[in-house]
Amino acid sequence: MTRILTSYLLTISVAVAALGACRGQVPRIEPRPLPELVAELAPGDLAGFVLDSVTGLPIANAVITLGKDSSAHVVPLAPPVGAVADSLGRFRLRAIHPGVYTLVARFIGYHTRLVSVRLTDSTGAIVTLGLGRAYFSCPANMPKGALCY
Repeated sequence: MTRILTSYLLTISVAVAALGACRGQVPRIEPRPLPELVAELAPGDLAGFVLDSVTGLPIANAVITLGKDSSAHVVPLAPPVGAVADSLGRFRLRAIHPGVYTLVARFIGYHTRLVSVRLTDSTGAIVTLGLGRAYFSCPANMPKGALCY
């Protein structure tokens, strides 16, 4: 019952935020881990949320990968470790060996976000990732109404 109520309350807060964003207002949402996310977090687990950094709304289907930082670039783990955020922007990676990792979050139309995470053998971690929108501009000589990619 608690799990259903918590999910319901989070859904309502996201819907209210979406209404505020449609009216031109920028809501201030403080992401809080859902109780079931915290309760089920085991040592070596990495869980969290992917949110739009301006509106605070969840980014569904964002791709999250884990890698090792190696002289200015992230080297993917072998075998690959990753997840896709659900409709509420939540993700979970399970049974990761202790160490320092780079968490990478990507979604089309947003800048890629890299965050350093330290996991120990006694704790898991919860991370909130805010992705900033990527704005593209067309060259000056493009006709009006042209689409730029």
